[in-house]
Amino acid sequence: MDILLKNELSEKSLKNSKILALKEEIITSQKKDRITELIELCEDSSEETSLEAQYATYETFSCWFSSGILSKPKGVSVDSSEMSTYLWCREKYVNFSVKLLEKLSFTRLEQQGHAFTLLLRLIRDESTSENRGFVNDLYYRVLKSLLLNENAHYLNEYTDLHKLTKEVLECKNANSGLIEAYTTNLTILLVNMKTVLFEVKKLWVSSDSFIQNFRPLKQKHVFSNSWFTALQLPLKNYQYKLVLNIFHSNVLPFFSKPHLLMDFLTDSYNAGGSVSLLALNGLFYLMQEHNLDYPNFFTKLYALFDESLFYIRYRARFIKLVDLFLSSTHLPASIVASFVKRMSRLSLLANPGGIIMIIPFVYNLLKRHPTCIVLIHRPFIKSIFE
Repeated sequence: MDILLKNELSEKSLKNSKILALKEEIITSQKKDRITELIELCEDSSEETSLEAQYATYETFSCWFSSGILSKPKGVSVDSSEMSTYLWCREKYVNFSVKLLEKLSFTRLEQQGHAFTLLLRLIRDESTSENRGFVNDLYYRVLKSLLLNENAHYLNEYTDLHKLTKEVLECKNANSGLIEAYTTNLTILLVNMKTVLFEVKKLWVSSDSFIQNFRPLKQKHVFSNSWFTALQLPLKNYQYKLVLNIFHSNVLPFFSKPHLLMDFLTDSYNAGGSVSLLALNGLFYLMQEHNLDYPNFFTKLYALFDESLFYIRYRARFIKLVDLFLSSTHLPASIVASFVKRMSRLSLLANPGGIIMIIPFVYNLLKRHPTCIVLIHRPFIKSIFE
């Protein structure tokens, strides 16, 4: 199954007789120079003609790879006709790949999808010719085009593409003028990417050397560096939420040194609003799994309880976590009582959905900490002096 295009559009049939005849002539005869005409048709004003020309050009280069035309001749001089033919064909191949890279910036998803699919096929064909191994250079350029594209859409389900994608994400060479698009696409790609792979499952380019050299620990290191790169970029509020929503489950458990993210999570926790609520999961993971301490934790947690809490999307997750934090019977009764009083007061202003969460929450706290029952009922004890 090819990436991105998973329907009949990914297997475009050639209906244009001119393009079909031109492709067959180039492949079956020695008229290689006519590939220039085919590449020019890729820029035709008719979208259908342009698309058919792209697939015809790809099929031509695919045949050239399998027949060895695009393989560098060995044992010949630089001035020989064989070397000249190879360099000319190689130049046309580069020109075609550049045109496909440019189409990744088109606004229409279908145009992007076809270009992306053909580029990945070219990578596979070039990589499998003469067992060259994965063609990193072209794949790097594809990913960078996507990262700097304001309309990027992509998938990632193959182990070798997954590995090389994270290596590209380690780079920090985004142009300052495109930093917003780069940050957005980088964040989305990382959030939707699979976590560290501990085994080779499926390869886009079959390679025994890749399987032999695959090291899960190295992948963990690359995974960590990719996220470090992303977190150093100027994230906007919605990007913070996107990252923090999966941080505790898809990121922290696979980090080589999770404690290095304490500053990021602390800053997020201090940001206020829904960002603080989402950062709570990550902080709890670090405190529970790595024994990291957060000064004045309950003071900050108490400050998060305000009227807006019951209108936030992540309120159920937050209440569940708070209930977990306050479950310890070793907590001072004064801390638990503070939360009970605060929640009880907020219930007077909460919406029906919020009240349904507050009442069982307060009830459980009172049952778990009987010394706090006096907040709602203080039994009369007859004085012994009477």
